[in-house]
Amino acid sequence: MADFLPHDDELTALQSALPLIGLSESAAFTAFDGKPIVFSEASQLILQPNSSAAAILALLDTPIPFTTLCDEISPSLAGGRPELERLLCEWSSTGMIDVFEDRQAPPSMPAATANLPLIDASITLRAYDADSDWFDSYRHLHQTLTPKIVAKAWAWGDLGIAKLPDRPARLVPRKLLAASFRFSIVEAALDLSTGIAFHCACLVVANRAILLMGPPGAGKSTLAMFASQHGLRLGGDDIALFNTQSGEVMPMALPLTLKRGSWPMIDGTTWDELHPKPELRQDGEIVYYLPLQDPQHAKPMKISALIQLDRSGASAHLSPWSKIDCLRHLCSEAKSHSGKASASDVAAMITTVERAETLRLSYREAAEAGQLLGQQFAT
Repeated sequence: MADFLPHDDELTALQSALPLIGLSESAAFTAFDGKPIVFSEASQLILQPNSSAAAILALLDTPIPFTTLCDEISPSLAGGRPELERLLCEWSSTGMIDVFEDRQAPPSMPAATANLPLIDASITLRAYDADSDWFDSYRHLHQTLTPKIVAKAWAWGDLGIAKLPDRPARLVPRKLLAASFRFSIVEAALDLSTGIAFHCACLVVANRAILLMGPPGAGKSTLAMFASQHGLRLGGDDIALFNTQSGEVMPMALPLTLKRGSWPMIDGTTWDELHPKPELRQDGEIVYYLPLQDPQHAKPMKISALIQLDRSGASAHLSPWSKIDCLRHLCSEAKSHSGKASASDVAAMITTVERAETLRLSYREAAEAGQLLGQQFAT
C-alpha cells in the first residue's frame, strides 16, 4: 500500500528535495535582430519575450534553485511571486522550462510513495510536498514492484510540479497538481507500453476481465463503482493495456474518477467511507479521485466479456452486441505506441472478440445496472 511518512519529521528533507529550475534542454534562448527570442522544440514555437521575461529566462539559462529564482525575481515584478508563478506555468505549457535534479544536495525522502503496475513494469510514484493529502488516492497501490521509471511531484507555494524522465516537467497551479500528475502518469504508461491501450473501465472476477466500453460521459466510472458493490472487483476505470502477443489485458489501477454529478451516488456505499476531497481538472471539471478498494492484481488476465454501455434504456438489461460491431469499436478506440494499429494488432483483437462474450448494457440508473452485472458475472 502507499506509504505516508510523518510530515513533521521529514519537513527538512522535503524542503531540500525541491529540484532546480532552468531552461529545457530542448529550448534555445538567444538574440535575433537585436531582440531576445526563445525557440521551444516541444511546441515548435519561436517566442519573443519582453524585457522582464527575458531577464528571467537569462537567469534560467543555468538551472538554479526555486528559492533563488523567487528571491531575485519576485521583487522586480509588479505582481510579485504570483506573477512569477503564472509565467512559469505559461512557459512550462510550451516546453520552454524544465526541472532538474540537484546533484549536490543530499538525497531526500518523499512524503509518500506508491507503485503503479503495468504489463511488464511499474511506475514508482513519489510526492515530496509535506501537504500531500491529494496523494492519498494512490494508497491502494503496492510497494513491492520493480520500477521502470519514477514519477515525482512537488508543491512550491501555489505552484505544482509533475516530473517524469525524458520529458519536460509540468508546472501548473497547485490546485491542478493531482490532475496533472495523473495525466503525466498516463502519458508515461502509454509510452512504456508495447501493446494497445483501450479506453474502458475494467471489472475483475475469477482472474478474468470484464471491460465496460463507451464514449466519455457513458457512465463507465459510476457504473463500475456500483458493480464493485456486487461481487466484482474494480481494476481501473480509465485505461486497460492490451498485450497483443498474449491476448491478455492489464487495467491501469489509477484512482477512480467521479464527476460532480455522481457524488451523491456514493452515499450508502463503501466508497462513502473514503471522505474524498474535490480536485480540479485541466478541463475545468471538479472530480473526486478515490483509491480503489481491493488489493490490485499485478498480472495481466484474459478478457471474458466486452460490454458496450447505452444510457438510453429504461430498466437495466443486457442484449447481444454484434461481434463485428465490437471489433470495429475496439479498432476505433484503441491507441498504440506507433499511433496506428498493425495487422497483427487487429488479428489479436479478432481472437479476443471471438473468445469473449460481447454484450450491450442498456440502462438509466447506474445502481440497478451495477447490480445486474453482479448477478450476471459474480454468481
